[in-house]
Amino acid sequence: MSNDEHEFDCECRACKLGPEEVLRQEEESMKKQGWFAHMVAEDSTMPYGFNYHTHGLVESFGHLDIQVVLNIDPRTVHMCVTNLIEQIKDGKKFKHGDRVDKVIQSTTDIEYQVLLVNAVESGRNVLRMIIPDAAGNLEPQDMDPEYGHQHCKIHGE
Repeated sequence: MSNDEHEFDCECRACKLGPEEVLRQEEESMKKQGWFAHMVAEDSTMPYGFNYHTHGLVESFGHLDIQVVLNIDPRTVHMCVTNLIEQIKDGKKFKHGDRVDKVIQSTTDIEYQVLLVNAVESGRNVLRMIIPDAAGNLEPQDMDPEYGHQHCKIHGE
């Protein structure tokens, strides 16, 4: 990624560190963890303009990479994805339509699930993690409209 693709005062990681350092850090993460993630905060191809996605799960664990598009606290997104990847590292294989427990750490007695659906991210097949609304709904017709758009632009259109 070159600096001419961004605004002069861009605060993204590639502009701050330089593309060579970013690549070095990604290679280091692949060696240590078997994966790394990108967070694109202004992605016009995604329903909320947010695109958090992993790289390396296919190569390291034989599993599709994971994507989250709901624009919530990036630390929460990273925690949810990390919790799912821990299950993948333990040998679980997830597919389209799976509802998965133990991904969201709740501060209440409610156990929330996430839904995984097939999606396309930059031409790659991925599993998009659908985050439930406050009532725990995961299907678009049942979800709070603020959450339901996670089901949009599944094929990268």
